[in-house]
Amino acid sequence: MTEGAARDQSLAHAEAGADRLHRTLEQLLLLARVEGSLSFDDGVQCNAEQVARLAIQDSANGNRDRIALHLSENYSPAPLEMPSTLSIAALRNLLDNALRHTPGDAPVELNVETIGNRVRFQVRDHGPGIAATICSI
Repeated sequence: MTEGAARDQSLAHAEAGADRLHRTLEQLLLLARVEGSLSFDDGVQCNAEQVARLAIQDSANGNRDRIALHLSENYSPAPLEMPSTLSIAALRNLLDNALRHTPGDAPVELNVETIGNRVRFQVRDHGPGIAATICSI
């Protein structure tokens, strides 16, 4: 019904909308599993680097190259004591949010570090930040 650039833009918006809907449905299904009695123990154990790489792979269409993964010197490849499905979904949500709020082609940094027997994932974006009025609430 439309031609040229208008058609291409409409298709791009439709594709983006379908992708958002797909992610929303995935989140709702995951939430239903968390609230229900379904087990997440699929027998698959992942370490923090694997979780990070899978979350990056799942994150924001076409923007994966904007995410810089850094493993600290003290990183331990021990498996996480958390269902990989949940850890990947949580980290993917943080990465998607960081990409959404970082302007242009600015990078998003994902740092993974082991502290004792814990792992810390730190996502740093280069967005405008949170307004002081919201932070003080």
